[in-house]
Amino acid sequence: MLIHPGEMIKDEIAARGITQKELAKQMGVSYTVFNEILNGKRPVTTEYALLLEAALGTNASIWIGLQADYNMQKAKQDKSFMKRLEKIRKCNETDGVRQARVASEIDRFFGGWSDDPRTTEEIMQQIREGRTEIIS
Repeated sequence: MLIHPGEMIKDEIAARGITQKELAKQMGVSYTVFNEILNGKRPVTTEYALLLEAALGTNASIWIGLQADYNMQKAKQDKSFMKRLEKIRKCNETDGVRQARVASEIDRFFGGWSDDPRTTEEIMQQIREGRTEIIS
């Protein structure tokens, strides 16, 4: 279940017996904007997390972490975005197979008779970087 951190902030405010307007005033922020955060229409930004920390004594990192988790879950629910990620992953898998073949060819080429001090991994890094002077 996807829960915006604003819902948790609402619970915290209620548990302390203060109103949203009182807390917004204490934090020096617009009640309207604060209410939009509490209702999940805006994210809990770093600035608001720090304001909540100052006003409520809660750790700002908690609010930022909850917002990041919410953002991640929301992105994973977006079917078109997930298809896009899958397409990228498939390209990377294909690229990984190609890199493995190149590494195999490099191992076979050097086959223990070369005095090149570089490891296969170092050579592969040069390939990933697009460097053309792979074999010196």
